[in-house]
Amino acid sequence: MVAEFIVPLTQSLQSKIKKYTNKYLLFVLKHDYILTKTMTIQTNVLTSYMGDAFFRLAPKLQQAHVGHVCLRGWATVERGNWLAHLICNVMRFPKASQRCELKVECKHSKTRMEWKRNFAGVKMESYFEIKKDFLLEKLGMLKIYFNAIEENTSLHYKPVFMTYFGLRLPKFISPLVIAYESEVDDKYRFFVDVKMPLIGRVIAYNGELDVITLFDG
Repeated sequence: MVAEFIVPLTQSLQSKIKKYTNKYLLFVLKHDYILTKTMTIQTNVLTSYMGDAFFRLAPKLQQAHVGHVCLRGWATVERGNWLAHLICNVMRFPKASQRCELKVECKHSKTRMEWKRNFAGVKMESYFEIKKDFLLEKLGMLKIYFNAIEENTSLHYKPVFMTYFGLRLPKFISPLVIAYESEVDDKYRFFVDVKMPLIGRVIAYNGELDVITLFDG
């Protein structure tokens, strides 16, 4: 009688032990993977600013924002009216083109992020850093304070305010900017559209790039 009682009890206990052991192993494997993935990416301005949200970005976007990277491909550039052309020339923005070669050299460190764009010979450089609660982009004398947000694996830049020559621009003359990055068919895709009140579109550019990691440290 005792043996008959012990056998089912032992089998039930073994089943429970196996069940919880498997759950524990899955937990360990899952969190060890997350930890390993986090540790293999060196901390930089964008990863520090976004935190865990950075790892929800599409793989190509993560690759494009780590270490020393080169992006190569094409871009389409559109300018607005004559006044928009004047602003673009003053800011040294790229010329209008249905399709031009684009190369971008990107360097990411703990204190700064550098993006040096070359639109078929026309260079446009940006420098990024964290400023209080914002990600700050310096584009010549123009400074853009924005939030970098992950939405459905894409990276969206949401401008909050801007300064020019150190003076904060009032909202009624501040550019309206839509800017985001995404991954499409294993390619890095980007879209930027800049408009101003009373002027309309100043410049818009978008394109498709391959991501080449030169140094991931």
